[in-house]
Order: sequence, then C-alpha cells, then structure tokens
Amino acid sequence: MRFSSFVKFVSVGAFLWAVCALAQTYRVDQILSKHMKAMGGSAVISHLASVVREARVEAGGLKGTSTTWILPPNRTRNRIKMGVLDQTSCFDGEYQWTIDANGVLSIGDEEARKAGLTEALIDGLSYMFPDSTLRVRYLGREGELGRSFLVLQMLPGDGVPAKLWIDEQTWLLAKTELTSGGLTAIREYSDYSKVEGLMVPHRIRMQIPQMQQGFDFFVHTVKVNGYVDERLFLRKERPVHDYVIAAGKKTAPIGFEFLNDHIYLKGFINGEGPFDFLLDSGAGASVIDEGLAKRLHLAPVGEFKATGVGGFAGMSLVQVDSINLEGLGLYGQVIVAMGPSELLTRYAGLPVALILGYDCLSRFATEIRFSDATVTFHEAEGFAAPAGYSFLSCSFGSRVPVLQASVEDVRGRFILDTGSGSSIDCSEPFIKRTGLKKGRRLFESELHGVGGPVKILVGRAKHISIGPYLMEDALVGFAEDARSGVLSSEEYDGIIGNEVLRRFDLIFDYAGERVAIKPNPSFEEPFRTAKSGMILELSEDGRIIVTRNVPYTPADEAQIEPGSQLLEVDGFKARELGLGGIREIMRGPDGTEVQVKLLYNNEVRAATLKLRTYY
Repeated sequence: MRFSSFVKFVSVGAFLWAVCALAQTYRVDQILSKHMKAMGGSAVISHLASVVREARVEAGGLKGTSTTWILPPNRTRNRIKMGVLDQTSCFDGEYQWTIDANGVLSIGDEEARKAGLTEALIDGLSYMFPDSTLRVRYLGREGELGRSFLVLQMLPGDGVPAKLWIDEQTWLLAKTELTSGGLTAIREYSDYSKVEGLMVPHRIRMQIPQMQQGFDFFVHTVKVNGYVDERLFLRKERPVHDYVIAAGKKTAPIGFEFLNDHIYLKGFINGEGPFDFLLDSGAGASVIDEGLAKRLHLAPVGEFKATGVGGFAGMSLVQVDSINLEGLGLYGQVIVAMGPSELLTRYAGLPVALILGYDCLSRFATEIRFSDATVTFHEAEGFAAPAGYSFLSCSFGSRVPVLQASVEDVRGRFILDTGSGSSIDCSEPFIKRTGLKKGRRLFESELHGVGGPVKILVGRAKHISIGPYLMEDALVGFAEDARSGVLSSEEYDGIIGNEVLRRFDLIFDYAGERVAIKPNPSFEEPFRTAKSGMILELSEDGRIIVTRNVPYTPADEAQIEPGSQLLEVDGFKARELGLGGIREIMRGPDGTEVQVKLLYNNEVRAATLKLRTYY
C-alpha cells in the first residue's frame, strides 16, 4: 500500500537558523548505528526471525482487523478484513501478489514486484545492514513542528528507492516514502513500545495522497520470533466455487451487441433484470451502478478511490448474491459500486447497470469474437485455444491485460481495454519520452472514462502493430495535460481500445498469462472516425448535448453553439438514435450532407453538416 508525505515547513526564524548551523552532522553508518541501538540493538535485530502484528484498522469509513506477518530479510504478508472487504497482499521473496475479496489471486507485474521488495526490506529492518545489493545514503536533515529528522534514502538494487525519516530525538523510524506506478506511498510510525527487546510501533498511518486515501492501524498484539507457518507465503487462491456453467458444460457462449464501440451483454442481478452489462477488460474490478444497488437493497459500505482514464473516482463496496448471464452464473461476489456518471452512461449512450471486470473475466479463458459478436467463457483448467490463434505474452499483474505494441516502430506497454471505444491512446510520459507527437497534424478531442475526461490530441500514424499484425494509417490519441489516471502514469504507455481490437478475435487467457489473437474480416477496414466535429454527451435527463465543436470542422463552420441540444439527425429523433446511432451516421462517406435540428436558448434551428475526414 502507498502513502502520502508530510508537509515540509521552511524555517526562516533566526533562532532555528542558529540551531541548524550548530547541528551535528552524521555519516550513514553513525545514523544506522544509533537507529539500530534505539530499535533494540544489534543482538536483537540481527537475530530477528519473525514479527507478527495484529491490529484494528480503519479506512474509508470501515472498521476491521489486520494481521501482518514479517519474515526478515524480505518477506511480508498482510490480510485486511473490513466487512465485505477481505484482501491479502504478500511479497514472498520473489513475487508480489494479492488475493481479493472473491478469492482471486493476482501476481503483480515488475513494477509491483520492485515496490513489494522495497516494502518488505523496510518491514524486516534490512536497511540497517547495507551491502552491495542494498545501499543507503544520507539526504539531509529536515525539521517539522519542533522535531528534527535525519532523512536517508534506501536504494535496493532490485527494488524501488525509498526515503526513511529517523527521529533525531528518539532515533526511531518515523516515516517512510516510496513512489511506484505514479502513486506515492507513505507510512507514519508512532506509539513505540518494547516487545521482546524490539521497539515496535503501535500506531501506523498509511496514506496515498494522489487518491486522498488513508488507512489507520492500531496495533494491539505483537509476537516476536514466534512460529510462522511457511504455507502463508505460498501463492495459492482461497478455494472458491462461486460460478456455474449451465448443464455441466466447459464453455458458455453468449451473444453480445457491439454498440457505440462497446460490448454489451444482457444479464440479471439477484434475479432482477434484464440489465445491460458492459464487458471491460480494462476494469480491475466489476462495478455496479450505485443507484441500482440501492434499488436492489444492496447496502454500499466504505468510501474508497478507484483509478481510471481521467483520474480517481469515489467508490464503495457491495456484496451481490448472484450475477447471471445466458448459461453462466456467478455467486456471492464482492464488487464496486459507483455513480452512474462513472459507468459511461453519459458517453456510451446506454444506462450501464454493471461493468464486468477482472474479478469475473479472470475466472475463465475469455474469448471475444468480434467476427460473430460472441463472448465465450471457457473453463480455465485444461483450456486449449481453438485453431488459428497466435499467442502473445501478456501480463495481468495489475488486473488488466498489458502487452507490447508499437506506434510507428516505437514500442511500449499498452493495456488491452475493451471498455475503451478509442483506437490507441498514448500516455503523456510515453509521448514525452519518445517525441511521437512532434510534426503531426492534430485535432483536439476528449477521452471519457472513470475519473472524468482527459484532453486528447488525435492524429494519424503511418502504422501501429500488435505482435506480427501491422495496421496502416491508424488513428492515434496523444494525452495532453493528464494530471492523474492511467494516461498520466509511468506504469503504462497507453491504452488500446475497440477501434483496434474489433479487427481481431481474441482470448484473454488469464491463467496462462497470455493473449491469443487472430485477424477477422474487419482487419483491413480503414480506421473509422466521426466527421462532423461535434463533441456530444448524454445528459442525466436523457438529452443529447453538444459540449463543444472541434475548430475548422463542419460543426464549427455551421456555427453550432456549444450547449445546444441535438433534437434530430436526418429526420430521426436524436434520443431514439442514441449516441451510438448518431456516431454511425456521422461516420458516413466524405461529402455526405447530414441535416440536424438543434435547440439553443429556447430557439430551434436547422443546420447542414457536410461530412469530411479532418484527421
């Protein structure tokens, strides 16, 4: 888990200046020696075999319990139970992994592994024994609220760097900070007391400042050098039997509708429905509309943050008795509840009741055939892909499929996201690192998803490629001023959406950590783009609104006012067409004249849009 740093105060008083001028300077070995003595001494720490902490934990309005097992030098496991939330995270000396509330095991990617190693080394106090593989250096002295801290930097050769604040008055560890995957993690330690000769903090505050999320641990029981069952560190899912494929079959084929570049399935929740479900490989968890959850008497608990394209969004947790699709049922699922605006109702054009994400899809080898609009859920055990597929290595460490792809021969790590209607969108760090945006003719647009909109500049690339498959004259989005969310992260280089994925049939083989793809008849089709220049959204009361126009496009030339309500398109009512139907009309051949009727300032006006490809 990751935490936020303390605010640093800059002192300008003459007295404090004098104190700093006279302050003693230390070498790293001197600091570590005094710190080790304060924490219990060399004899205690060098023979430390295990620490087990039991605590009361509070986070997001929930209260529960936490148990942490620490096996120096580099293994740690933590289990948190708060109501429906029951999650285990572990670094086993080799891998970082988690088991979620549904019993699903996820093995972290390389970034997670490095962060997990660093946190385990801190928990095991291994930084007190630096060597060629774990260096420690002195950064300086900092003061806060009358206290003085000596700041060290830990540099594990195979982990991520971390800062450690040593209280100069007590010589105890006061705070740690590390950054990984674009998030800063901070722990603050206090209320120390001695247990079996070891100084142990009884209050630990964990924070993630970017997400405004914190956990408070109140330690009540500590065991030092006691027995710890090694089986706790084995990567093994909790036994779960929470799904049934009808008639005892090994596969469940289900038809879907591909509307507005998204995959929709019909399903039931707790026997109610049918509702529209959206299949989203880019969602790290399944999500229910919180309004629907209330109507189904599902009580949301906790207040947490979720990461999306546009940043962070509020969420809570609910337990669902049953989720049923044609021929497939899932039972006793703990899922996320979010507001409807976060479930793409404003942009996908349909009232999405449920997003089917990782915790559902990872139970199976999930085959998506755009060629015949079918999703097939295969039993993972013993799965063998049908003939014709090519296999590509894929990481699912962050609960989303990530593989190598190229934009004009520049390689990067991209999320395969069936919840995105885009082509390929590059993250801002990737763009700055590679210079891909330079020299292109670009037009401003927006990408919408969890956390809100992100400004995107859209243009063309000579080609993009996934594995051996090359697609020419491709649409590419370049994130602009992305301050949070996936497209601001160093962890991923971008997102590949359905305008690319629809050209393939594909299988997400979660257990095999691979994806299988094969081109379908849409592979050679040109990349589709709307040609009007109107940016539309669906308001919460069902109206379709022009939020703005792209400059120098048909809508801009027709002087359509932003804020106008779109009433009709070519004689069809806009509400009946929906955003998907309107988009299809606006993708017509260049030169097509589209008649629109709009309402602005209580006045109805007509306009003609002559479609053209402007990027």
